[in-house]
Amino acid sequence: MVRPTETTGSRRGGDSLNAMLPVLLKHAWSLPPVVTIAIAWSAFFYLRGWRVVRRADPLLLPSWRAAAFLSGIGSVWIALASPIDALNEYVMTAHMLQHMLLMMVAPPLILLGAPL
Repeated sequence: MVRPTETTGSRRGGDSLNAMLPVLLKHAWSLPPVVTIAIAWSAFFYLRGWRVVRRADPLLLPSWRAAAFLSGIGSVWIALASPIDALNEYVMTAHMLQHMLLMMVAPPLILLGAPL
C-alpha cells in the first residue's frame, strides 16, 4: 500500500488520489451537526405523526410510506455525511453522484412517504 506521504512517481510529482484514497475514506465520515440534527428531528416527528395516524386508521398510512420517507431522508444524509461528500472535491464522479442522490433519489422517496 502506498502511504499518503510517499510520492507516486507521476510526471507532476506529489501524491495522487489513488495514494490518498484509503486514508481519505477511512476518516471521511462526518457528522455535520445541522444536517444530522435536522434529519433526526424530521424522522422523529414524521414517525411520531405516522404512528398516531396509523393507530386511528391502519389502512390510511401503510408502512411502506414510512419506509419510503426514511429512505429518502437517509439518502440525503448519505449524500451529505458519507465519504461521497469527502470525495466531492477530488472526483467529479463523486460530485455528480451526490447531485443524483440529492435531486433524483431523495425527492421521490420523500414524496412517496407524504402522509396524505
